[in-house]
Amino acid sequence: MIKLFQPNIDIEDAVKRYQRTLESGWLGRGSTTLEFERVLAEFIGTDSESLHCVSSCTSAIFEICSALHLGAEDTVVIPTNSYPSVPAAILASGAKLEVLDIDLSTGNISLAELEEYCKTNSPTAIFVTDFGGIPVSVSQLKAIVGSDCFILVDAAASLGTCYRNSDEFIHAAADFVCYSFDAMKLITCGEGGAAVINDPQLREKFKEFSYLGLPSKKTSGLDVAKDGGNAGWWEYELNCFGRRSVMSDLSAGLGLSQMISINSKLLIKQQLRHEYELQLSGIDSVKFLGSECENFEVSNYFCTILSDERDGLAIFLLENNVYSSFRYWPIHKMKIFSAGCAERDYPIGNYMAKNALNLPIHDALTIKDVRKVCQLIKLFFS
Repeated sequence: MIKLFQPNIDIEDAVKRYQRTLESGWLGRGSTTLEFERVLAEFIGTDSESLHCVSSCTSAIFEICSALHLGAEDTVVIPTNSYPSVPAAILASGAKLEVLDIDLSTGNISLAELEEYCKTNSPTAIFVTDFGGIPVSVSQLKAIVGSDCFILVDAAASLGTCYRNSDEFIHAAADFVCYSFDAMKLITCGEGGAAVINDPQLREKFKEFSYLGLPSKKTSGLDVAKDGGNAGWWEYELNCFGRRSVMSDLSAGLGLSQMISINSKLLIKQQLRHEYELQLSGIDSVKFLGSECENFEVSNYFCTILSDERDGLAIFLLENNVYSSFRYWPIHKMKIFSAGCAERDYPIGNYMAKNALNLPIHDALTIKDVRKVCQLIKLFFS
């Protein structure tokens, strides 16, 4: 079967890294995680001090809501095609949720609707998503929500998305940016995530919430013991009620083994996307989402098409051993989040839910595979 996503790992290199970690006797967060953070930060275009790896992107989302001390007096705006971790974390914090519609050209939050909303409302934060790797413009968001509103970005799908003519980090002006390294992402650690937070105080709070509430600068009991002096290295205090969501060196080693080839992975996905567009260019019933990102090289985490015959096409592809899907099911259609959606219409979100389809695209896929998928799509529409 041709899969929607599929990890592509250099098994020999990954095993060697696992072996070194196992032989070191240190399996938790240690030197390998720090090295992964350094390499990742350099690739993104930020400094390693501002980047912190955790056990999952979902953990990062929950912890930033804790670090911001969101509560009943706060409102957070999100687009309806957010990953469910985002509204779940906001509501779990006690804050109010406001869900807006999206833009059909990108799948990202509708700036027109956000502007209309902000004419009469002042949200505490806005938590946007780079849909399928298509970047949200933080500068445009700032111009609408103002400088007092926190801008949080779910960039789980946009590792590798960058400016065409600049090395600047695409979300440098955001207050928080999170990434995912789950089993289906461009770089996988099995599970894992990272957060980029520029403000030192907010970053320290985030680190404390991600590790039990311990002071972020606290050293281990063994390190304290090695320093000599009085006994009592087993004593500690907590600054807050936190979780334990650190990344392990085993996970980081798996991530490092793929960072070596990340540029070639991105190039392969770019070529696959181009082949899809070339092969399907003559089918009027198929439109590609996000084809007009002129200023960016996009990660192509999704290859999303729009068709009025989406359901029939998906079933036909599955019957011919090609797995496609739609992500993400709109927040406004989930009963658990309905309180933030009751008084609003979602014409574009509803259209996407009915017509959008994600085609297989990953760096284990070949041009031959893409041509097979396209032949089936042409056959369906013929």
